[in-house]
Amino acid sequence: MGRTAAVIWHVSFCVAAGVLYFFFVLPRTLELLGDTSPTLGTALRIVTGALIGLAALPVVFTLLRTRPPEFGTPKLALNLRT
Repeated sequence: MGRTAAVIWHVSFCVAAGVLYFFFVLPRTLELLGDTSPTLGTALRIVTGALIGLAALPVVFTLLRTRPPEFGTPKLALNLRT
C-alpha cells in the first residue's frame, strides 16, 4: 500500500467514523427521543468502532513492513544463531 493510498484510506475512514461517532455515540438524542430504534443505534455504534479499527490498518501494515526482525527475537536467540 502506497503512501497516498494509505493517507486517503486513513482520512476517509476517520471522517466517516467521526461523523457516526458524533451522531450516534456521543449524544444518543435521536435514540432517546424515539427517532431511531435502539437496535439501529447499537448497530451504528458497532459500525463506528469497526470504522475506527479499519482506519488504523494502514499504520499496522506500515509497522509490520518496516519493523526490523530483531525487535521480535530475544537477544539469546540472536546470539545462538551466530
